[in-house]
Amino acid sequence: MIVILPAYNEEKNIGKLLDKLADKYKVLVIDDGSTDATSEIIKKYKINIITHCKNEGLGKTLYDGFKWAVDNHEDIVITMDADNTMDIGLIPVMADKIKNDNVQVVIASRYVKNALVKGVPLYRKLISSISSFICRIVFHLKEVKDFSSGYRAYKADCIKKALELWNENLITSKGFDCQIEILRKVSPFANGICEIPIKLDYKNKINNSHFNFFKTFKGYSFQILTALRGE
Repeated sequence: MIVILPAYNEEKNIGKLLDKLADKYKVLVIDDGSTDATSEIIKKYKINIITHCKNEGLGKTLYDGFKWAVDNHEDIVITMDADNTMDIGLIPVMADKIKNDNVQVVIASRYVKNALVKGVPLYRKLISSISSFICRIVFHLKEVKDFSSGYRAYKADCIKKALELWNENLITSKGFDCQIEILRKVSPFANGICEIPIKLDYKNKINNSHFNFFKTFKGYSFQILTALRGE
């Protein structure tokens, strides 16, 4: 099992997260062209590191992480943010569902019973909930309520099959909308998808978010229109 952390300018957060993760799990950090001290901090830990010379976006970062995981024969792939807002206690829960509950994708969801979200701006909640509602209809994935959550567990085999079909086009999006694209392209190879409640606390995040409302809205809309066109 590998925990993949895309990181861009997370010097104030990633050390605290790696203090909790590095001794418990195999970790891969993809430093996406950070210009702060992120690269120096992650080198202090016994983890796997991929470094981008320039910022290439979340989509390329996750693609590189998926490719590394498949090439290194990992069985389960966990993706999560590097900003220390997510409860690492969900990792064994998600992994157990992959191993024992006959599901191949597990999503830590903000929109299921017992989920708790603190400190997330209202506009982010709105764009996420509206886009997820539309995606449920367009993608015919009624079991999914949170399409934009980046905290997920995948059985590596379904990622491998998606990579074999799509190759470098598995993830063409650069921004947060890549989470929708990933689910759209991986779900045909997943026999089961489920969600578990997440406790998300943005108060733990120190630096400013990389979220851009207009770019994200445009990206979400593009993913939905692409699916409607059958592409």
